[in-house]
Amino acid sequence: MSLFARPGPDLDICIAGGHVLDFASGVDEPGGAVFIAGGRVREVLPAGAPLPPGVPVFDASGCLVFPGLIDLHVHLRDPGNTAAEDLASGTRAAAAGGFTTVCAMPNTTPPPDSPERVREQVRRFGEEAYCRVHCVGAATIGRAGQEPVDLAGGRAAGAVAFSDDGDAVADPAVLREVLQKCRACDAVFSDHCERVELSGRHPVADGEVARGLGVPGQPWTAETVQLAQGILLSAETGARYHAQHLSSRHSVELVRWAQEQGFPVTAEVTVHHLALTAGAVLTHGADAKCAPPLRDEADRRALLEGVRAGVIGAIVTDHAPHPAERKAAGLGPAPFGVIGLETALSVLHELSLRQELPLEIALPALTASAAAVYGLVDRGRLLPGCLGDVTVFDPSAVWTPAPPFVSRSRNSPFTGAPLRGRVRATFVQGRCVHDASAD
Repeated sequence: MSLFARPGPDLDICIAGGHVLDFASGVDEPGGAVFIAGGRVREVLPAGAPLPPGVPVFDASGCLVFPGLIDLHVHLRDPGNTAAEDLASGTRAAAAGGFTTVCAMPNTTPPPDSPERVREQVRRFGEEAYCRVHCVGAATIGRAGQEPVDLAGGRAAGAVAFSDDGDAVADPAVLREVLQKCRACDAVFSDHCERVELSGRHPVADGEVARGLGVPGQPWTAETVQLAQGILLSAETGARYHAQHLSSRHSVELVRWAQEQGFPVTAEVTVHHLALTAGAVLTHGADAKCAPPLRDEADRRALLEGVRAGVIGAIVTDHAPHPAERKAAGLGPAPFGVIGLETALSVLHELSLRQELPLEIALPALTASAAAVYGLVDRGRLLPGCLGDVTVFDPSAVWTPAPPFVSRSRNSPFTGAPLRGRVRATFVQGRCVHDASAD
């Protein structure tokens, strides 16, 4: 069984013998070593270089060694829905998947919609988590989309960004005010791009699968109408606008256009939208029901191209755990969302092996490029002075995801599919928080 440990005092360590890769920084050292001193990267040593005397060594032979992965979009369900996940289980799942930093979405009960609630979340993250966790504060009071929160106060209390994720801030006047306040306190607004009036919260995307199942589907306009509104208001206000979990090829083109105009717009895509299409619900049922829904192959290929072209700067999991009995209620009644922290890097490795998305493009979107979206400037690279957060990945390991997961929930659309490559160890500031060597 894997071993887990919470982050603690900064440590010195050499992670040696693996292929050290930091594509964003041009680091490529087969057989090299990452020397971490005082919790920060001191240097990357080439193969054969003497290791610093007296420093513990972690043997990464046969593995790839990356900067620690960063996920801008996870749901930890704590407080309010700890039957699905809690802070400890969710961050253990993150560490098992190689994630050293995750950003927790605000659709908790209660949401972090005041400086006091943000401050309490930040305190708990520091005391109870197995990796770094940042608070994404609610953008409106109660996430009701009607009245902006005290964004400056929430920012000062530790929120790295603001969102009403799970719901869009649909009212353009409210969204404009949120964006104006974000610009004033140098914060990013992260938007759940869905207009419920158009999506109907139908269980799948509009298309052949929906027609075959005899259920109504969500049109692509449910996403792009909200996205277009956000882009234009970002252009007006000058605020940084981040579009969450794109699913449609039309959304990629909208973001491309916004960036060509010089608007401060970034975007993310989930691992499951890069790997799967709407047909996954025919195999996995409600375990492949997610928001936004999986779409067709043309959309999937456009999302992959969006990452390759740099239009989409971050790959996320949108890890969304739900109790098994709720997912077993059937495609219609079941809640939206899939888990993904434990499988993300393995799935991306599969896409690389299939020559659909090279690791040298995918990994920056999980490290340096993702860090840049929220201004996390001290991580995502293996440069001297950066935090000593490292992921060790065994590309030769073959495994089949199946319950029980480290997560408390089991709603994965990758269950039963053999994957090549698995995280072997995860380090936060030089401390090993996950070691799979006992598996």
